[in-house]
Amino acid sequence: MGSLTGPGTPIGICTMEEDMSDNEPKKATPDPARLEAMRSLPKEVLDTLTKEEIRTFLQSETWPDSLREKLKDYLVEEGD
Repeated sequence: MGSLTGPGTPIGICTMEEDMSDNEPKKATPDPARLEAMRSLPKEVLDTLTKEEIRTFLQSETWPDSLREKLKDYLVEEGD
């Protein structure tokens, strides 16, 4: 009987790749209303946003202060 880890024997490479893909976080679909709002922002404003700020804008309920500051002229507080 041969060893499972002997020369020339693959050690579950396919299984490892499949397992890794199962653990990758699923990408959330952006909120259509937020996507439309982002598209309506001036290019000068969009150019100041980082990739992480764009992702946060489209998908998160909580925004960092840096994003709020960049968008302050375009935000409407709830209840107004």
